[in-house]
Amino acid sequence: MLQGMINWEAIRQRRVPYLMLDLSMLALALVHLLLLLFDTTYFKLRPTYLTHWPQLVQRYDVLKGTEPHRFTENYLQQAEAFFAQCRSAPLPSGSLQAHNLSQLSAQMIAEDPFARAGLSGKLQLIKANVREYTGVQNSSTQAFEAFWKSACQDASASSAFFEKQIAPHLRVNYWRAIGFNGRPLDYFIYIDLFFIGIFLLEFLISWLLAIRRLGREQRVLYPLYHWYDLVSCIPLQQLRALRLLRILAVYYRLVRSDIILLQNTWIYRRIMKYQKIIMEEISDQVAINILSNIQAKTRLGGNRDLLEETLQAHRQEIRDILLNSLQKIELPSLKAHQSELVDLMAGLLVQAVRSTDDYQQVASLPLMRPVLEQALNTQRVAQMTEQTLETFLAALQQKLAEPELQGILAEAIDDILNLSIRLSLDPRIQQLVEDINIQVLEELKESSTQEKIWRAEEKGLLLERVAEREARKNNMQNKGSKGI
Repeated sequence: MLQGMINWEAIRQRRVPYLMLDLSMLALALVHLLLLLFDTTYFKLRPTYLTHWPQLVQRYDVLKGTEPHRFTENYLQQAEAFFAQCRSAPLPSGSLQAHNLSQLSAQMIAEDPFARAGLSGKLQLIKANVREYTGVQNSSTQAFEAFWKSACQDASASSAFFEKQIAPHLRVNYWRAIGFNGRPLDYFIYIDLFFIGIFLLEFLISWLLAIRRLGREQRVLYPLYHWYDLVSCIPLQQLRALRLLRILAVYYRLVRSDIILLQNTWIYRRIMKYQKIIMEEISDQVAINILSNIQAKTRLGGNRDLLEETLQAHRQEIRDILLNSLQKIELPSLKAHQSELVDLMAGLLVQAVRSTDDYQQVASLPLMRPVLEQALNTQRVAQMTEQTLETFLAALQQKLAEPELQGILAEAIDDILNLSIRLSLDPRIQQLVEDINIQVLEELKESSTQEKIWRAEEKGLLLERVAEREARKNNMQNKGSKGI
């Protein structure tokens, strides 16, 4: 995966200082982001860290100005000493140690030493566990008093219960020192400032390089384009999320320089696949809603006057276009097959004349048949037909430019438009057109829900259909060129 993701050829072609700067900044930004994530979630995950990595908690507590809460630590110490003495020499139920622990329990319930650390829920768990263990449900203070009075009677069970259900909740409680500014002490700011100093130095170097390579206008444009680098360097916890933009910016530079081939990664392909699916589903729903609205408007008859209004509004333009087209009319097929058409017309004319009664009567006279056949032979008629056709075409081109014929054609075009408008207003035709439109729209809606582009791409059907459509298009063009 790494081999396909990194473009080693681009790395060899790029300048080493720039490459090392980008890679170093990317590594530092990642380390910095991980440290910020750890610091931000430290107190929420501190109970987990305390259970699995107690040495980490001891060292990091110093950095956060944190120490175990004195009250809960004293409570734990007295409870451990009490159970140790119970195991060596059982104490009576009303012993001084049991009384002191009962008093500490009552004080803990009243003062809630967990509140400052935001762990009051731990105290509620402790009280619920003690009430359940002792069976005293009406008062947590009485439940603690009953627990400590009878603890020595069964020291092993009471000690096991304490270590499992009470001590873990007491150990996670902590006290955080307050500085002279009235805020909790936090020495992580110095680690944060160390990374910020490096990032500011990198920003200044990139700024100077941009001015050197792209011109003096980068003195103003570069800070504006990279505003997030400056804002993320402000050491405020509310702006820590902007540090992620720094990683994305460096990563984008590596992708843009083709050092990282993002499109070759499995994650990128999966993201693009599901992006296509989501976008197609959204677009299909939008298309279906649009088509449904068009169907509703069609059923209400909103489109019945559309053809009439369109033809009336553009009547003059349609007339002018048709007249200009008729003036420029060309018949390339007629010219290409002129000899065949002339022979065909000449043969038809000769055959038609010879089949008439007048011709038969004249041909029956003595010596007239050879004369008629010489005058009406096919070759001579063909010459006359060819001359007539050429004369007709030439005269037609001239007549089409004359105002009289244009007026006649304009009137004919108006008649055709008026006929089209009358037909469009026919209720039967309107109903037929509406039914056809609704059916076509319904087919489009069904195709939007059934045929998916992403599924066709996976099966390779889309490319096959595109290739078939192109092949049919090419065949039609070839046939059209041969006909011309």
